Amino acid sequence: MRDRIALLESELINAAGSKGKSNLLNVGHQLRSQKARLERLEQCIAWMPKRL
Repeated sequence: MRDRIALLESELINAAGSKGKSNLLNVGHQLRSQKARLERLEQCIAWMPKRL
């Protein structure tokens, strides 16, 4: 998931240099979505009991 976020951040930088505003918005939306998913996953893991 972190690799996907890094890729989206790279695409966002590239899209910012292009003239395609819709591509910029699309990549930005995907990036926010992936970061939110990662945050929820990290919260779930933090709430799990620490049994080893």
